[in-house]
Amino acid sequence: MNLVRWVSGAALLLSAGMLANCSQIFGDSAGAGDGITHAALVGADGDSANWISHGRTYSEQRFSPLDAVNKETVGDLGLEWFADMDTARGQEATPLVMDGKLYLTTAWSKVKAFDAATGKALWEYDPKVPGETAVKACCDTVNRGLAAWGDTLFFGTLDGRLIALDRDTGAVKWEKVTVDQTKSYTITGAPRVASYSTRNSLPAPFGSNSKKYNAPVAGSTSSATVVSRPSMKLDDTPVSGSSRRMKPAARSV
Repeated sequence: MNLVRWVSGAALLLSAGMLANCSQIFGDSAGAGDGITHAALVGADGDSANWISHGRTYSEQRFSPLDAVNKETVGDLGLEWFADMDTARGQEATPLVMDGKLYLTTAWSKVKAFDAATGKALWEYDPKVPGETAVKACCDTVNRGLAAWGDTLFFGTLDGRLIALDRDTGAVKWEKVTVDQTKSYTITGAPRVASYSTRNSLPAPFGSNSKKYNAPVAGSTSSATVVSRPSMKLDDTPVSGSSRRMKPAARSV
């Protein structure tokens, strides 16, 4: 039997967040001055009001110190708001929360922003990944999240682009093709931002094979590197006796 083999780029855990008394939880420490800075990233463990990177801190423990939800109060939880996604495909992103706003990626590498307290949609961005890209991916058209630096959000697309968006408006600042798009490369993992003092402290999934791009903060001397790592499908052979090879999919599916 022939098996489909994969090199997995940045296999990430999905973290679930619980929000209680939203208007009292979300602070403004993540957006003051130059936005997300070196100090904010390395001091993230002391910021209980925001979730500013994929794993919350550089150690990526994905642990929230909030204690309003505990074994005594969990029974009081109720639905505050919800948002329908525009597809039944997989959703695996860890949202970022900054200054009372929630940012997440969805299937097909789309990005959405919401008011975290009310659920009001603020903006959304669709990079228009070609439907035929789905055949290159191992595990559906998922995307696992964003990185933030200054007033910019960064994410990878399924077809191998790294895109920078304005955090307030969702407008594209720049984009870069990071892979040979004629081959079976995809990006589903969240990128990381490493400021000058933390570039040697990147999480384990990111090493010499990662793609790195400079990301200065406008009007500031502060600068960082955005790190994104693609996955590559090594063998396109379908599983013998089955129809497991994915077909090119319409974007609306």
